Amino acid sequence: MQQGLPSDRARGLLQTRDGYLWVAIFNGAARFDGVRFRVFNDANTPALRNSLVSCVFEDAQSRLWLGSDTGEITWKDAEGLHALAVTNAWPNSPIDRLVQGGDGTLWVLSREGFILCVRNLKPEAVLGDATGPLYSDVVRDRDGQVWAVRYGGFLMRLAEGKAVRAEDMPRPPRDYRTIAAARQGGLWMRDGSRLHRWYRGQWVEDRGEHSWRPRQAVVLYEAANGSVWVGTRDDGAFVVAADSSDHHIHRASGLAYDFVSDICD
Repeated sequence: MQQGLPSDRARGLLQTRDGYLWVAIFNGAARFDGVRFRVFNDANTPALRNSLVSCVFEDAQSRLWLGSDTGEITWKDAEGLHALAVTNAWPNSPIDRLVQGGDGTLWVLSREGFILCVRNLKPEAVLGDATGPLYSDVVRDRDGQVWAVRYGGFLMRLAEGKAVRAEDMPRPPRDYRTIAAARQGGLWMRDGSRLHRWYRGQWVEDRGEHSWRPRQAVVLYEAANGSVWVGTRDDGAFVVAADSSDHHIHRASGLAYDFVSDICD
């Protein structure tokens, strides 16, 4: 905050290809150039309809995307920021994740369990219904395929504006709602207190049982060095190395806050 960040509660982090670091905060999005922050909010940026920015994402065309707590979506290109016109079927709830498939389709996950399909900067379909939350996570793998976790233990392939169940999964994990792309291919999944990798219809790597207490990870992420990070709501982060050893980072050991909402490197 001493360098101009207007809030000490970071909700999303992203370094774009031009080198800037973007931080999603409760009162806008802040861009850090290495010296100072520039803040974009609804007071100085009309296209940003809500300053409660929940996540940030950069697509393959170097457009920056911002999702808000009330479901608004804003994208930025060389000409400035633009508001995406969403359909009435899209809920007024926080946006938790944005990913882009290998075909250029953008998929947006809301906290209510809906997924929005966006093509050519236009919303095309909303996946979900009024019966209750359907999806808890969405991620793109190394090969460009987009996957979603559906409540009930189903892994879904997303393509052509539709979700199709992955029938080649050998068995559903006991307890997972968060997945992450694996750098060697496939997906990392948290199965209760166990961490393992699924690839092309089978489990190919097992990093063993771990000591984390929270039932649900907020974020799962594989770093460039191959370690897998598990961010939690109330117990900091766990770092699992390739040899399955883990390290716990939390407030008592120097972490600013035990709710880890995003991880990037």
